[in-house]
Amino acid sequence: MYFCKKFKAKITNAKLKFMLDRTQPPAIQPLQDFALIKPVNTQLKNGMPAHFICAGVQPIVSVQLIFEAGSWFAPSVDINHFTSKMMMEGTKKHTSTQLTTEIDGYGAFLEVGTAMDFSSIDFQCLKKYLPQMLALACELLTEATFPAQELDKLKAISIQNIKINNQKTSALASNKLRSMLFGEMHPYGYTMTEESVMGVEIASLKAHYLTAWSQQPFRVITAGDIGAAEMQLIDDFVGNLPVIQPDTKTLTHQIDALTTTKHYTEKDNAVQTSIRLGRHVLGRNHPDFVPFNLLNTILGGFFGSRLMKNIREEKGLSYGISASLGMLKNAGYMVIGTDVKKELRQQATDEIYKEIHKLAQEPVSKDELDLVKSYLKGSFIGSLNTPFALADRYRNAYTFDLPEDYYDYQIRRIEQVSSEKLLELASQYYLDDFVEVMIG
Repeated sequence: MYFCKKFKAKITNAKLKFMLDRTQPPAIQPLQDFALIKPVNTQLKNGMPAHFICAGVQPIVSVQLIFEAGSWFAPSVDINHFTSKMMMEGTKKHTSTQLTTEIDGYGAFLEVGTAMDFSSIDFQCLKKYLPQMLALACELLTEATFPAQELDKLKAISIQNIKINNQKTSALASNKLRSMLFGEMHPYGYTMTEESVMGVEIASLKAHYLTAWSQQPFRVITAGDIGAAEMQLIDDFVGNLPVIQPDTKTLTHQIDALTTTKHYTEKDNAVQTSIRLGRHVLGRNHPDFVPFNLLNTILGGFFGSRLMKNIREEKGLSYGISASLGMLKNAGYMVIGTDVKKELRQQATDEIYKEIHKLAQEPVSKDELDLVKSYLKGSFIGSLNTPFALADRYRNAYTFDLPEDYYDYQIRRIEQVSSEKLLELASQYYLDDFVEVMIG
């Protein structure tokens, strides 16, 4: 009995020793650089580069087939848009309904997407359905049929969306800003219209399919629970796609010179006025991108930003305001956007410029700089919570010509930013005139 009591006392003392003192917060550890899981890089049988990110314990995989086939390389934005949409509308083996039914049956997701600079076929599925999904992806790249009746449906949907967006001051202001920055016919500044949609023809889509998708070079990024068997499956399916090497000349598009820096359209029935300020800035692969992104975050890139404190919290002029960066392969631009009552638009614009100019004239305090650094570092680490998120980071590195280990040193790059560097960048980019659009 004595022995048992003594033994219980030892256990109790041991428990007390290791109990948490909940009156004291845990020690804060500084964030350190860390290396992302490195992809296994190889070439498929057809010579196309492949990157395998072997991570995750769930039996799920994602596959991205990335083509240099965005609007930048297309005869028009309309043709680029509808070509990708029509690829899911039928093949020699499947109708559009059969395609979606089969994908749903696997509990999978597949999307043919296109943007300004790149296009891709992306899918996620259980590992056991990888062969079936690879077969469907290859089918879309080699046997799309472009049925005319499906194009008519897509045109009708697009025209309806255009009509809806033309009633939204926010959409009109954003589109107008891009057209002023780049030019109405530039791939980065173009906006589809009802007339341009009606002018799209099947023959143009089939021709673009052959020059942008079918038998064209691509890059594969696969992430998830991947082993030798999955790598072999990728090579057996995607590695057997025929690839014709295209002319390597680089396409260029001239940015139109600005004829005016201000635009205002009054809409009698609009409840609010949408304000958009923008200008050209450095690109993602510029050596000053990280400090400039930090500067933009201070201005309007998170809920505690200067613009939010001024425009929303102190003045009550708007529910929200943001400063964002548009990072494209061949250009970079920033946009400050908000919506206010019509009679308050000039006051809001004046306050925006006040915050912009203050950053170019006064150094950021150490406390504010440390706060935003912590926010960016935490956001970066929090964004790497899945293998698919890792794949997106590597996709950025490959498509923007960044080194593969670019994100390994992101914490250090953020930490090294000084208030002097921010003042220098603000003086360079924030003192020149912004393009100004108001609609409402």
